[in-house]
Amino acid sequence: MPNTIRKLLLTLISALVLATGIAHAATLTTAVNTDGGCEGIFFDITAKTEAVRILEMRSVVVGTDNVSVFYKAGGHGGFEHTPGAWTLLNTAPVAGGAGIIQTLYPVGLGPGVVIPAGQTFGFLIWIDNAAGSGVKAIRYNTSGGVDSTEDASVRIVSGASSCGGSVNDPFDGASNVRSWRGSVIYSVMMQSIPTLSDYGLIALFVLLALSTVHSLRRRPE
Repeated sequence: MPNTIRKLLLTLISALVLATGIAHAATLTTAVNTDGGCEGIFFDITAKTEAVRILEMRSVVVGTDNVSVFYKAGGHGGFEHTPGAWTLLNTAPVAGGAGIIQTLYPVGLGPGVVIPAGQTFGFLIWIDNAAGSGVKAIRYNTSGGVDSTEDASVRIVSGASSCGGSVNDPFDGASNVRSWRGSVIYSVMMQSIPTLSDYGLIALFVLLALSTVHSLRRRPE
């Protein structure tokens, strides 16, 4: 295959990848303060009108250890003691703070997870070897009721803590009415019918590809 054609194909493929990957990134943070903590916290995220990719989370972490994130389609309610219903999304070390704090620490999600439009996924953020809310724990609010925070694309509803039983088992204990203090970083997936602005970006990529072809034609192989 001539170099010119090869370069053209690579340029067009790159343009298509960029065009179909158009997304709108955003961050949603719950409006609660922590006053307690334990092994972990359950909460639900709903993609309201469009599919969203959850890219990262931030949570109040006390102490330093591995923090795991689990998820399941349909929400967490009624499945706090059912490990087989959950999928491990990622486990990564987090160096947290100490005491009653409100600082949010990044919690890795690996490749992230896509929530289809109109669906709700349950999540659990859980720290290994929890040792009391002031030593090593995921912090949350125990007294303000169940928090619901939303924007145009995403709704976060808190639910229960993972607490009690073995500190090595995320699903052997739970306490209801706990509110998560944290952030969700997400991107809205491209709509099935592109908007006018999306078409404009796609046209720009095509023009760039044509410009590259023109330049390549003027060069010797």
